Amino acid sequence: RLCLQYLPHSHREPCRQVTGRAIDVGNDLPKLLQLSHRPSGSHTARTSAMGDSGTTLVALRVAILALLLANTIILMATSANQMFGDLDCIADETAANVGASDDDDDGMLSRNFTSNQDLKIALLASFVAEPQKDGTMGKFTMHQNIINKACYAKIWDYDFIFYLKDMFNEEDKEKAPWLNFAGWNRVPQIQAILDDYDWVLYGDLDHTFRDLSRPLESFLNEFELYNHHPSVFLPNDAMPNFFTFSTYAMLLKNDAFGHKLLKNWMKFGRGMCPNGNIPMKFLAKGRPKYSWEHSDQPGLWYALVRTYQDFHNTGKIPQVCNKETGYIATERAFGPETNIYFRELGTALGHDRLPLLKMRKNQEIIWSTDIGREASHDWGGLGLQMNWGRHVDEQMRNRAFALHQKKDMDEDYLDELRMCKENHGCFSEYNKEGKLEVGCNGRSFTVVQ
Repeated sequence: RLCLQYLPHSHREPCRQVTGRAIDVGNDLPKLLQLSHRPSGSHTARTSAMGDSGTTLVALRVAILALLLANTIILMATSANQMFGDLDCIADETAANVGASDDDDDGMLSRNFTSNQDLKIALLASFVAEPQKDGTMGKFTMHQNIINKACYAKIWDYDFIFYLKDMFNEEDKEKAPWLNFAGWNRVPQIQAILDDYDWVLYGDLDHTFRDLSRPLESFLNEFELYNHHPSVFLPNDAMPNFFTFSTYAMLLKNDAFGHKLLKNWMKFGRGMCPNGNIPMKFLAKGRPKYSWEHSDQPGLWYALVRTYQDFHNTGKIPQVCNKETGYIATERAFGPETNIYFRELGTALGHDRLPLLKMRKNQEIIWSTDIGREASHDWGGLGLQMNWGRHVDEQMRNRAFALHQKKDMDEDYLDELRMCKENHGCFSEYNKEGKLEVGCNGRSFTVVQ
C-alpha cells in the first residue's frame, strides 16, 4: 500500500494535514486490467484480433502505467517529506525570511527570497489624536475611508489593523518633541505586526483604493516576471527623477531589509544628533509647532539611504550630523542628500516595464512610476498624489490603483463605497461603550485602542 501524506502551505492553517487516497496496487491493478478489456467499438475488435498476446500486451501496458503511477507517488511523498520534514507544524517563517541578524554590524547584510504564493498580507492604518488649537484632542471621523480599506481587505482576504493607540509615552516625547506628531506612530506600529505577516501595506487615512479588483500580489507578480524581489515598494509624488516622496503609503516585506529599514527609521525618530534632528519652534505651553520637516517623512528618506548602505556598502553615505550645530547636516530635511545618493548609484526609478528592464537584480527598493510616464502603465503604483503638486487628469485618476486624496471624492469612489456597505456589509462605527468597531459581513477587523 502506497500512502501519500502532504502538508499544503497555508498561513491560516499551517498545521493542517491532509492524507491522500491509499493506493493498493494488488487490488487496483486487476480492476484496471478489467477496464482495459471493456468492449468499446473498434478497440474491442482490434483487441480480439490480437488474441492472447494482445491481451498480454494490454495488461503489460496497464501494469507499467500502474508502476509509473506508484513511482510518481513515491517521488511526491519523498519531495513532500524533504520539504516539510516529518509533517510537523511549519516553524515561524520569520527566521527563514529574514536571513540575517538584526544586530548592528559593519558587514554587509543579505536577504532570502520567498514565493508570492499563499502570502499573508496585512493592511495597516493609524489615527492617533493630537492636541487641537482649542486645547481639545482630535477625534477620528474618517469612517468612509476606513470602510474602503476594510472592504479591500475583505475582498482579498487580507487582515486589516487600525491603530488608535499612541505608541510613545511622555518620556519619549520629552526627549524627542517631534514624536508628539502622530505620524511617527506608524513606525512602531509596523514593527509591532511585521513578524506576523509576509507583507504589510501601511496607508494613511487619505490613501484610498480605487481599483478594488486588483490585489497587491499583482504588483509582486509583475516584479517577479522581471526577476526582481524587492523588500519595499513606495509611491512617487509626480516628481521625475526624484527619490523623495510623501510617506502616505508603503508596502514592506518581512525580511532582513524590511526590519533593518524600520530600525533605522526609528533611530532617526529618537534623534540622530546631539541637539536632535532639525531645529524646532515651540508654541504656548511648550507644545512643538508642526512642520513636515519634523515628521516621519525625512526619517524614512534617511532610513532608505542608511539601509541600502548597510546591505551594499557603497561608500557613498552622506555625513549625517553637523559637528558645529549639533543637528543633521542637510540642505533640507535630508531630501537633497537622498536624491543625490540614489542618482549617483544609478538607481532605477519606476515600476513599469522600462525601469524594470534596466533595474539591477539586487535593488531592494522599487518606487512607483511618476505620472510623466504614467501613460505607459495604467495602474499608478501605490497611489497617485492628489493633495498637492501636479494632479493627473480624470481619465488617469479613474484607472489608478489608489489615490492620495483628502477631499472631493468622485462618484466612482462613492458608488463603490455604497457597494461595500450594501453588498459586503462593511462598517466603521463606535459602539455603546465608545469603542470603534470595523468589519465586513460578520468578520471583525482588529482595532488597537
